[in-house]
Amino acid sequence: IKSDKLPSKVIYSIKGPGVDEEPKGIFSIDHDTGLVSLTTVLDREAKSSYKIKAYAVDETGTPLEDPTDLEIIVIDQNDNRPTFDQQYFIGHVLEGSAPGTLVMQVTASDADDPQTDNAALGYSIIGDGRGIFRIDPTTGEIRTVGVGLDREVSKEFTRTQPQ
Repeated sequence: IKSDKLPSKVIYSIKGPGVDEEPKGIFSIDHDTGLVSLTTVLDREAKSSYKIKAYAVDETGTPLEDPTDLEIIVIDQNDNRPTFDQQYFIGHVLEGSAPGTLVMQVTASDADDPQTDNAALGYSIIGDGRGIFRIDPTTGEIRTVGVGLDREVSKEFTRTQPQ
């Protein structure tokens, strides 16, 4: 922050959320130079922006400028792993179903900023899957690939999510 008016001494201060309002103490200012600093690590998922006011006064406390609005936007980092929206997904399909039959849809979410690639999701089946199922990498829909589902040979297929 820099005042356009330059008396012998300018005293800078800031107020608002992250300064003197909850969450307190996140930002500080050098009263002589106007340099605003961060005092702790920010988490965009907890709070994505802060709106604070900056003040410039002379040695007597007389305002030299109108208060200035500052908006500090926290830029997202890819610091969250995607998680499935439920612990278990159970799908059912009739034996002998035609290729392309929908078995189920799995869903996941990511707490990172959805406006960035940090929250982009892609689905895949890990393991051989015996060539019986495929998953749409975008939607999470699981469908049969070929014919040959036979309940007497295998009544259940199980996949666990990677750790």
